[in-house]
Amino acid sequence: MDMDNTNRPAINIWTFFALAALDLAANAAAGPAAVATAAHVNGSPLTARAMQIGALAGVTKSGVLAFVEFAAYAGLPTAAWILLALVASSFGTCVLVTAEVCNLVLGESECSPIF
Repeated sequence: MDMDNTNRPAINIWTFFALAALDLAANAAAGPAAVATAAHVNGSPLTARAMQIGALAGVTKSGVLAFVEFAAYAGLPTAAWILLALVASSFGTCVLVTAEVCNLVLGESECSPIF
């Protein structure tokens, strides 16, 4: 009996989806926990909006990594792999989460031309 799963891609994909769902759930719980800890340390009140933003940031971080791992099954060319590796790196994920949280907290801004 062959115990190597490389010949059975359906098992690998279902395992990936199960682990990605577990990772999403863990990060969805870790985001509000980090917000609650920060509020406690700062001595500021904890709001439901802050907890929601923390959960969204955790899910975004996990979702980006899950997407990049899922894209690995597609057999992408090297240039696409480099771009995805940059997005999935700590730098790319931090920029994405920071932009998302800032957009939620500050809202949309109107950009008018300088001239």
